Amino acid sequence: FGLGLILQCLFVRFENLYLIISIHAIINYLGSFNNNLLDKSNDIVNAVYTLGEFKETLVISILFIGIVAIPLSFFLIRRELRNYPRT
Repeated sequence: FGLGLILQCLFVRFENLYLIISIHAIINYLGSFNNNLLDKSNDIVNAVYTLGEFKETLVISILFIGIVAIPLSFFLIRRELRNYPRT
């Protein structure tokens, strides 16, 4: 959600869809880099996701969105917000 918000604000700011597509492709590539290039045929993964880990992930996500994504979004579109007609 936070990265999507930042990408939307970059699109509003620069009005360049190719930039957003490139950034999104880089994020997807880096996210799947280890899965696609490393051979994991001998690895046995025992994935257990506990409630404590879920809470940690949720808190970190909320902090990222609140501290980084929202302020960066306002910074990127501040010029457009000034020109927005008020009713």
